[in-house]
Amino acid sequence: MSCNPILFIGINYWPEKTGIAVFNTGRCEFLAAKGYELTMITAFPYYPFWEVPVEYRGYIFKSERRNGVNILRSFIYVPKKVSTITRILHEASFLLSSLLRAFLVKKPDLLFIVSPPLGLGLSAFFLSKLWNVPYIFHVPDLQPDAARDLGMIKSNFFLIFSIS
Repeated sequence: MSCNPILFIGINYWPEKTGIAVFNTGRCEFLAAKGYELTMITAFPYYPFWEVPVEYRGYIFKSERRNGVNILRSFIYVPKKVSTITRILHEASFLLSSLLRAFLVKKPDLLFIVSPPLGLGLSAFFLSKLWNVPYIFHVPDLQPDAARDLGMIKSNFFLIFSIS
């Protein structure tokens, strides 16, 4: 039995073993086991070492299937050294490539977007309007607060929407 299709978009997923990847993987595999048609658009694994494993290098897009979940990987720029600028480029590369990847999938009945990056909220809004489907925007990690605490953002202009 197959239930309505759900499209997840999030930057981290299996085989990454830390942080949001574990939650994304568990959530997707749980729903797939319950009969939902699950597709996950994600980046190539890179975290926590900030390096893409050899078996994933050289691809723009790659498709996999694991535990009932269609995994659609898309390009991500992974900097050798993380700074404010390289982090912005890193996230922007996934925002663009994941949006392009989304145009190649069957229209889902629901979008489930996981931040970071916060910019995925714009992708969710755009895709939900294009497809006329609802979306959930889950923000388990408040990046602006972390960036402020690490001294990466010094201007309050970038913290307007941050919850403290």
